[in-house]
Formats: sequence, structure tokens, C-alpha cells
Amino acid sequence: ELLSLVGKTAALCAEDSRCVWLNQYTNEDNWRAHTEPAIRALNKGEVSQAVIADLNFTLNNWPNHPAALQAVANYERRGGKPYEFYSGDCYFIRGRGMVPTDANIVVLHGLYHYRVKKDPKKAVATLEEALAMDSSLIDAHYNIGLIYADMGKHDLALQHAHTAYAAGYPLDGLRKNAKGPGSG
Repeated sequence: ELLSLVGKTAALCAEDSRCVWLNQYTNEDNWRAHTEPAIRALNKGEVSQAVIADLNFTLNNWPNHPAALQAVANYERRGGKPYEFYSGDCYFIRGRGMVPTDANIVVLHGLYHYRVKKDPKKAVATLEEALAMDSSLIDAHYNIGLIYADMGKHDLALQHAHTAYAAGYPLDGLRKNAKGPGSG
């Protein structure tokens, strides 16, 4: 899911001169030197100041970097403290401001609202915003469908499930949850 969004964001950035992170891969002190170690540490359960400092470096230089934004969400979800750095929501707002037309970052922000902030209404509103920008985003259809199913809005979940699966979405979670309890 994240790799799909990263690829789409990279393609969008290649067309938009405001997006600078894509052109920084050759710099010795680039995003990989900070983001990849932070993600590895997060995967091992570490939520230290060093982790958020590395992510902060990346997001200060490339505010709409999807892997770093997702890592900040994971850091916060696992209980990481902001220390002297920004909150996760602030990083997403800055990233969205970098390239306002990047619907993939809006999808990640919606998932942040749902998974980290536990705010399904704000998550739905944010994912609907992403779909208004690009109605073909199957990741957004899939995830908004899951949220609607969790909210008990099975008609809306089913509508988004049909769209996601008609476009070839590979995961079965929504298929299992969209119909509602007892509809087997």
C-alpha cells in the first residue's frame, strides 16, 4: 500500500517543480541516510528521540516525503514523544502544503487521523477530500470502505468495496467487513 503511494507521489513530483525531494537522491546526506535507519528502528519497536530526529531531518528537507510521513505516523501511534519536533499532524499539514495537488499525501493524512488519532469522522472527511482530488485512488476507496464498515455504515462501505475491487485491489479485509455482521 505505501509503496504504491510512494510511486504515485514520485510521479507527481516529477511533474511539479515545487517538489524538491525527488531530486535529492544523490546527496550524501540524503533522505535514505535518515529515513531508512528510522524506519528500521521503528520496525524493531524503538521510539527514541533519535528516530524522530532522523524523520524530522527528512521532512524538513522534503515535507511531502511519503515514507517519512508514514514513519512519523507509526512513531506517534507507538507512543513516541515529539520532543522538540513537530507533531505528526503538523508534518502532514506541511507535506500537504508542499504539493497541494498530491492526493496520495492526503490519503496518508486520512489514515493518520484514523489509525493514530482514532478519529474516524476526520479520517473519512480527509479521504473524501483525496477522492475529490482523484476518484481513481483505490487505496482511498479501500481504506474509506474499511472505516465506514467500522462505523457500521455498511452501504457506504460496500459502495467503496465495489470500486476498490473492480479496480483490482489485492487485500480481502474490506470484502470481509463491508457486508456487515451476519451477512456471510
